[in-house]
Amino acid sequence: MPGKITITGGTGFIGSHLAQQILGDGINTFSRNPLKELSSGQQHFQGDITDFDAVRNSVKDATGIVHLAAVSREGLGVSQPHSCIKTNFLGTLNVLEAARTSKDKPWLILASSAAVKEIESNEVIASDTESLYGISKLFGEKCAEKYASDYELKIISLRIETVYGSLRDNPNKVLNQMVKYALANEPISIHDANFDINLIHWQDVVQGIQYCIKEIPFMPQSFYKCIYLGAESYIDIESLARTIIRLANSKSQIIIHEKRTHEKVIKRTSEEVNRSRDFLKFQPSISLEEGLMRLIDQYRKHYN
Repeated sequence: MPGKITITGGTGFIGSHLAQQILGDGINTFSRNPLKELSSGQQHFQGDITDFDAVRNSVKDATGIVHLAAVSREGLGVSQPHSCIKTNFLGTLNVLEAARTSKDKPWLILASSAAVKEIESNEVIASDTESLYGISKLFGEKCAEKYASDYELKIISLRIETVYGSLRDNPNKVLNQMVKYALANEPISIHDANFDINLIHWQDVVQGIQYCIKEIPFMPQSFYKCIYLGAESYIDIESLARTIIRLANSKSQIIIHEKRTHEKVIKRTSEEVNRSRDFLKFQPSISLEEGLMRLIDQYRKHYN
């Protein structure tokens, strides 16, 4: 692995797994949380992503930055809009500015979100989103593209779908709650049965990031690319619950409180998906059932 890499959000769900996968000399992690154990060659910086001086100190002498620190749930964009906007807007801007002012001009891989989609309207291709959380991510993409072109930086933005598959994930996420209830043979309540979700296993996400880390140093100056990182297909919440119950050999019953009729959802173009897969040169390798089975086994061992 070439040079020193700083991972923001390095103690989080994806960041901690990524750090373990690419451990070696010159791995730095940055997070507001302390790191309990440091690996050989690893340095940890504790601070807030909205604090520019702390961010700049963590990327000092770095040749690359993987920016994962963020408010990463759309629901928090609704319940905590100020925190979501501040963390995602200012955090990304701080990382971009730290890279711009660094003597080493590090490359950047930024975690955006699949809440931002490439759409076609009146024969014009543009990026759009349906949520405040998505707006916070779209802002980061637009700033990144401008920083890349104006300041000769190399940047990739990753539009990542819903990541799952580890006990390090937020236990309050719907999928993780379903697994816990299924293992306890308790009823699973669903309030939005028709809602479709795209789930990608954390190992596939880390593999995609690793590929970008390998390739981005060889890209030309002022390089910017937006990459979609998701699974092959979607599944609705009710079908997801039934799949979890079946895989867990559970006796849980599903209680559907409401079946909402959703407004037409903005669909991303197939060109965006195909172009991204061509660039990454891989497709997700862990099927939903395999990933769910692994997660169920983890929860079963952890709570038994």
